[in-house]
Amino acid sequence: MEKLEPLVKPGSTYTLQDGETDDSFGNNLAAVLKKRLNIYKRNKKVIFNDMIMPALIMLLGVLLSKVPMIYRSESRIQAPDRLPLPQRVLLNRAPVN
Repeated sequence: MEKLEPLVKPGSTYTLQDGETDDSFGNNLAAVLKKRLNIYKRNKKVIFNDMIMPALIMLLGVLLSKVPMIYRSESRIQAPDRLPLPQRVLLNRAPVN
């Protein structure tokens, strides 16, 4: 078997500024964008499902939140005297934090 050399030499300080992988993010981003472009070229349904459909659903949700509700129930005050009597009240003997 062939002996592999370590990427970082023992005893050396490794920083992204000096390393060999300083442009790996750019390479990965370019590769992912090329892959997506190829997928979009091959299949037009992907464009619809990935971009247009989520935008339409979000737009529908925003428009639905703007619609005034037809039925509005009357306001009620909730107070203990509105409850039927007698009430069973349960209390803890020791205080609880």
